[in-house]
Amino acid sequence: MTTILAIEDEAKILENIQEILELEGFDVLIAENGRIGVQLAREHHPDLIICDVMMPELDGYDVLITLRQDPNTLKIPFIFLSARATKADFRKGMSLGADDYLTKPFTPGELREAISTRLEKQTMMITRYAQELERAMGSSLETVTYSQNMATETVNCVAAPVKVIQPNGVLDVTNCSQLRREIVETANAGFSNVLVDCQNLTFMDSSGLAALVLASQKVRETNSRLSICSINQQIEMLFELSSMYDIFETFPSSTEFYSNYNISN
Repeated sequence: MTTILAIEDEAKILENIQEILELEGFDVLIAENGRIGVQLAREHHPDLIICDVMMPELDGYDVLITLRQDPNTLKIPFIFLSARATKADFRKGMSLGADDYLTKPFTPGELREAISTRLEKQTMMITRYAQELERAMGSSLETVTYSQNMATETVNCVAAPVKVIQPNGVLDVTNCSQLRREIVETANAGFSNVLVDCQNLTFMDSSGLAALVLASQKVRETNSRLSICSINQQIEMLFELSSMYDIFETFPSSTEFYSNYNISN
């Protein structure tokens, strides 16, 4: 049975959502605030989360950020509910990795449609991802190993110094912390641009993606920029499946990156 977690601090709205979803045959978990919602998401790994934006203790934005930082909850589809319907609110929610945004008041039909659309897309993405994983496991992953010494390249430019980091082979739980550390150390060293060139990266799992997400937050704290280029189809699908594609600035190649920022390489 499909499990949906609803996080809402207004009791009547939460009760209404629960009733609608249970009538549709969903297994429903409810949380009256963001802190409890995060706890339930980590304990039960629901198939989809519906979350109010304005809540005490932990608002919806912080709930989403917290769950997107955890590899175990990174890929759960997330729909915001909010009485605030400005373009700025919508852009903020989507930029953090939300999959949809429903404004209050909403009809049962609108809620059902949003859930159905997101679950269908999730199923399609999981199927495609599994196919790519099977293809990779049958070919490149049998012969490619991860280089413990990442290739790095420094491009000297007074206006915008760049360091290129090139992970090789497979990026997973066994080595993702190395990439994260390399990115953060580079930003702390004063480089205003960190470019992760994935042309030699054959496979990435959710742990690798989580490492990139956490690294990007640290990079922004130093007023630097993290960009990614040359991702293959499997990595692109992982970004889409995790609803984290928009958090990264991606380029087809390093040449496109240099051209976009007028950096000489």
